[in-house]
Amino acid sequence: MAFSPDGKTILSGSEDEAIKVWDAGVGAPNPAPVPKLSVPTLATASLELKAEKQDAHIGDVNSVAFSPDGKTIVAGSYNWTLKVWDAGVSALASSSP
Repeated sequence: MAFSPDGKTILSGSEDEAIKVWDAGVGAPNPAPVPKLSVPTLATASLELKAEKQDAHIGDVNSVAFSPDGKTIVAGSYNWTLKVWDAGVSALASSSP
């Protein structure tokens, strides 16, 4: 998983070979700060799926990252490949590198 440089987006990769782009819930009511996150604290998070790239790799996606400017996504897989996408949500949803 990775946060975008502006902290508004979360990128995840998974064993189902997909990459997902999530709204990080910025602007949602924040719970009071606590020293340790707990299940109730995490449950108040407001994550919304913005885009998903199914079959992003042939094999588990084990690493994802944003470029420093937040415009590009890179993902690595257990099949020894790296793929790069435009970080625009619509570009990720429709691209096929």
